[in-house]
Amino acid sequence: MASICVSIFILMAATLCAGYPAGGPYYSCKSLEPGHGAEPKKIPPPYRLSVSRATVESGGSTSVTLSSIDVPFVGFMCAASKYEDKANNTVGEFTRTDAYANISQLLNCSHSTPYTGITHVSRDPKNTVVFNWSVPDSASSGSVFKIRCTFVQSFNVYWLDSLVNVTVAATVDNKISPNEKSHENTISSENENSSSVQTSTLRNLLACLLTVFYCFL
Repeated sequence: MASICVSIFILMAATLCAGYPAGGPYYSCKSLEPGHGAEPKKIPPPYRLSVSRATVESGGSTSVTLSSIDVPFVGFMCAASKYEDKANNTVGEFTRTDAYANISQLLNCSHSTPYTGITHVSRDPKNTVVFNWSVPDSASSGSVFKIRCTFVQSFNVYWLDSLVNVTVAATVDNKISPNEKSHENTISSENENSSSVQTSTLRNLLACLLTVFYCFL
């Protein structure tokens, strides 16, 4: 019995120590904690998180790039939420790019919305990872979202919650108001009346000239 308990303990310890070499679990999407037991580093990370477009229309997408400055990272995990949401409920949708599809995988952080997170598939060293994130179709103009990422350099060395913001662009209403239409119709009517008066004046002047011409014959 004792040997069985020891075996179970060793197996559990090995599982915990291994962390998540095949990517972070879906239930870590809100915290982005790698579950290694160590505390995150407080110094600036040797990595960059950037987006191709910081302002995106509702339903549009932006390209997200994770890159190393001088030291490769072995793991990562990213999720997005509304900027003001302290609970970090995941929103939007991540998609992989063809060039990096073999080193990243999508996560279903929310049961109602799939692909709301993205993580690594192995602990191989990485210098760059690129993927896309799409703004929810229902997002109103001016809304701000935050894309959050964790970088893992080694089992005990990681940086939590790197952040970049994405704002929903204001929509442009090209519809003409009734007052504008009325104003345009008034101008058009005035132009037509002016043209009609000019034509009538020319005709009258021509008639007078012809009358004078015949009088001198």
